[in-house]
Amino acid sequence: MRENSYLKIIYLTNLPVIIQAVDREEKIRDIIPELKRILPGKLIIIEDIEIVSGERFTETS
Repeated sequence: MRENSYLKIIYLTNLPVIIQAVDREEKIRDIIPELKRILPGKLIIIEDIEIVSGERFTETS
């Protein structure tokens, strides 16, 4: 995964596992087949986000 990628995994007993990844859309879409393979039948959601500030954040527009 790229150096400026962000991956966060939250696991709590008896609750769903939530995996959050922030990266370019094409990078996220590249891993969907692997996620489907290791998590068959599980819910996978992709959302657009807007980052307005944060550590190591630089505006591109």
